[in-house]
Amino acid sequence: MKRWIKILIIPVILVIIIVAGIIFRINQNSEENDHVKTYGIVSGLNLDAARTYYKPETIKKFIDTISKDKGSYLMLHLTDNENFGIENKFLGQTTKNAKYVNGEYINKKTNKPFLSKQQLKELIAYGKQKHVSVFPEIEFPGHNKAAIQLLKAKKYPHLKSMMSFSNEFNFDDREANLYKKIIAEYMPLLPKNSYFGTGGDEISIDGHDDEVGIRQFDNNINRYLRSHGKVMMVWNDSIMKSQVNKYDKTIVVNYWSQSSAVTDPSNRKHLLAENASLPEINNAGIKTINNNQAMTYIVVDNGSLNKANLADFKNQLSGFNSGMWNDLDVTDQAPNGNNIGSAVSIWSNPNTKYTGAQIQADTVPWLDAYFKRINEFN
Repeated sequence: MKRWIKILIIPVILVIIIVAGIIFRINQNSEENDHVKTYGIVSGLNLDAARTYYKPETIKKFIDTISKDKGSYLMLHLTDNENFGIENKFLGQTTKNAKYVNGEYINKKTNKPFLSKQQLKELIAYGKQKHVSVFPEIEFPGHNKAAIQLLKAKKYPHLKSMMSFSNEFNFDDREANLYKKIIAEYMPLLPKNSYFGTGGDEISIDGHDDEVGIRQFDNNINRYLRSHGKVMMVWNDSIMKSQVNKYDKTIVVNYWSQSSAVTDPSNRKHLLAENASLPEINNAGIKTINNNQAMTYIVVDNGSLNKANLADFKNQLSGFNSGMWNDLDVTDQAPNGNNIGSAVSIWSNPNTKYTGAQIQADTVPWLDAYFKRINEFN
């Protein structure tokens, strides 16, 4: 009798394992499915709000344009080398210890403006009214001069030993724990299943140990974000060929260039040999959003938002589709449904004389052209 019980237990255990696997896969994709259900096919705008300061009323106008053009999200790139553009209690940048001038909070030590957490919360709520998901990108481990400046001001212990370069942190657990402390206060501001941008672009990866280290770092941060009901969005620079199959499948990758837009042939060859391509990422079961820098980047420099450049941008878009991922070869297409959409980006030259309001007004026809083209395929 006991023997028959043992025989019966084995298939029951197998059924439980299979069902658990199915449930895991459903849960694994639920965040992205919920996002698509709420906001439609994924197409969005990445706005450089670190190098250029945008007042909340200006950001609302961007949201209005995205909503009108049937886009689905706005990622606010709030931190970079030039500025940490959002309130952060852990870093000592708060509204209480800031100057308030003409509706702007200004850090008294850095003399740089920043959005308050309340303003970010209001922008998220405004976006929801317009069916546009609004969420921040807080860069790590690279592009961090501004954050490092704030950490130095608060005399954060062992800071120097945590840095690999003047603007970049190491990839170890200690640095991951620091990043969690920085972003923890934004978790309550964001709705369930919201994206959260973690940066990860243009970082220094030298050898196999670094390739493993950045993958472990990203998976660590992804587990943290998932525990708070958020979806991690990272740039593709972190994803190496040797590690792509070991990345958490719930991470969403912003794909802009396999070669980091490097023009020197020898350096580019090295990057192409090590950095995972969009097809390799998709075939590993990881979702991507195509940000092909050759097609979808609007770079704001003095005088750049002119009619001739707009005409060139529209001409580029005439041959573009969401699957056209390779900035070096327009014939390459995403291999499967894991490329879930595309995004347009507005990046600012730090020395541009354009104000945030001017950029918003002048880029409306650029954004209209992008979303019009993308909507032809949705």
